Amino acid sequence: MAQMYFYKFNINSDIYDVYRDATLQEKVLNKVFESITSDFTCTQDYKEPDGLEKTVEYKFCDLEKDISTLKVTGRLVKIFDGETQTYNRIKDTVDIKYEEDKAASATFCFDILNEEIAFITRQGLRYLQFGKYFMDLLEMKFPENSFKLVLEKNVGELRSKVLGINRILKMSSEMIPPNANEEEFGILLGASVDEFKETKATKYSQSIEVPVKGKNAINPNTKFFERLFFAIGRGYATMTVEGRDKENTKVIVNSDEDAPYKIPIPEKEKDSITAFKERASLGITKLIRDKSKLKLRETGEIDGGEEKS
Repeated sequence: MAQMYFYKFNINSDIYDVYRDATLQEKVLNKVFESITSDFTCTQDYKEPDGLEKTVEYKFCDLEKDISTLKVTGRLVKIFDGETQTYNRIKDTVDIKYEEDKAASATFCFDILNEEIAFITRQGLRYLQFGKYFMDLLEMKFPENSFKLVLEKNVGELRSKVLGINRILKMSSEMIPPNANEEEFGILLGASVDEFKETKATKYSQSIEVPVKGKNAINPNTKFFERLFFAIGRGYATMTVEGRDKENTKVIVNSDEDAPYKIPIPEKEKDSITAFKERASLGITKLIRDKSKLKLRETGEIDGGEEKS
């Protein structure tokens, strides 16, 4: 079975304008729908381990757009030059051939109204790379930092991994204002929300730590951590936790790398635009339902934060 991953699409630079005028959100989302086309590409230069400079190209293709639901289904394709190896049965050896315009593609479905992107990954196009390329393509049509993609996380799995660390030494996190949900912003930042909004900042970073030497450790069973888990589960934050296990070996838990929200999808459906659109719609519905179950109680604990399948 292949795996389907998800990105939360967030309006970023204009988020405070959206708070003041709810109609602006619809206008922005319609512009996003119109901007996703297959008639432009983005390129990125990089160096191979041997120092050889190369260029990778990426673009959208095979697009199907449904204006009635504001859904865009298609592929994000990475185009590059490289070697291909095949086994030669007659000579019992490996034939190596250099090829131009090799490709690695990821089928995706962007549900713009629900602000969620469902997609699959491939060898050479993993989920964090997909998010970077998708944003690069969007920013060719919009000003930089207009939007923010946040990988959806399995908050139950993340909490289990964090609480399983024997001694936590450091925690760093990044949070963005909830997309068109000012009330939830108050839940996430508490009394400091108005002061933060006055700054006009669109990203809130924080870090806490204790000295490595000594016996002190950060306590994750607190309202502080539960508030962060809630923000992560809702699609507005990321977290990295560093510590030591029982053998005093260094442990790092990264919310994006170690606890992505994913749903299995049959291999035969991952490359069919029609089948993937149907499967993605079901997956996004399940994701939104799971996220809606997350409630931050007055005690600081999360309701509905159990592990998601």
